[in-house]
Amino acid sequence: MTYCEWGIDYIKVDVCGGDSYPQEESWEYFANGVTNCTAKYNHTMALALSSCGTVSGCGQYVTKLGNIWRVSGDVQATFQSVLSNADASEKLGALYGPTGGLSNGGRYNDADMLEIGNPGLNIIEQMSHMNLW
Repeated sequence: MTYCEWGIDYIKVDVCGGDSYPQEESWEYFANGVTNCTAKYNHTMALALSSCGTVSGCGQYVTKLGNIWRVSGDVQATFQSVLSNADASEKLGALYGPTGGLSNGGRYNDADMLEIGNPGLNIIEQMSHMNLW
């Protein structure tokens, strides 16, 4: 059986250091599978992609392949990491939005998980993280 036959709604493609395919080719492979699934089973799946990086880099094609993309590597429970993650999200701001951006809507930045409650951030930093996220 395939993810599509199982009725999966969300699939995350993470490069994780793999080198069998270039990143764009790997993402395109999965995007084609999701498109075929939607056509064959009339079942929409969201495709989440690993870190995009820059608008001038993968931002030129990521909005055509996925619905959601990470803005940076894994966020850590340090305020510097939280700020770096927020900065990365802002730099990719032109790509996303419910009705606009380069994606023409329905595609979003993924700012990774919240580090609230994890050791490393004080209460003010945790509140700031929630607001930035």
